Amino acid sequence: KELGRKCLAFDINPTRLDIKKADSAHLPVAYNRVSLVFIHLPYLGMVKYSNEKEDMSNMPLDKFYVKLHSVFIELKRVLKPGGFICVLIGDKINSGKNVPLCFETYNIMKNYFTYKDYAVKITKNAKSVVNKGRVVLAELAWNNLLKPSHDILLVFQKN
Repeated sequence: KELGRKCLAFDINPTRLDIKKADSAHLPVAYNRVSLVFIHLPYLGMVKYSNEKEDMSNMPLDKFYVKLHSVFIELKRVLKPGGFICVLIGDKINSGKNVPLCFETYNIMKNYFTYKDYAVKITKNAKSVVNKGRVVLAELAWNNLLKPSHDILLVFQKN
């Protein structure tokens, strides 16, 4: 608002009046109308957003990935040529094992968009930051002492 930009916000379970109800795979937006999409994907049951059948937070992993294809097809439809899509997602630990949501999301996105860059969002007071000090180390294997404490912001562009 401060920059005079128009913004449309959608969620499967909106919590504010300025956010409209919509599934990210079926947006009420015309073709090639949006310059930038920012989407924060649900984390497979870590937070239950709704009881909606199409809510990705309720889906098992295999259906989550299938739905992700539908979401990216829809976002490609609404993006203008040259527009950007930014996806914020983190990995999940399930039964002591890392579920590489970031890596898999990247692999799905590159089917629809051109990779541009990424950024790492560190969670404040995360266990890894507390245990390792201010230097956050990239670990090749997850263990019980270092849990995922960051999200990845993937930046892609529509050709």
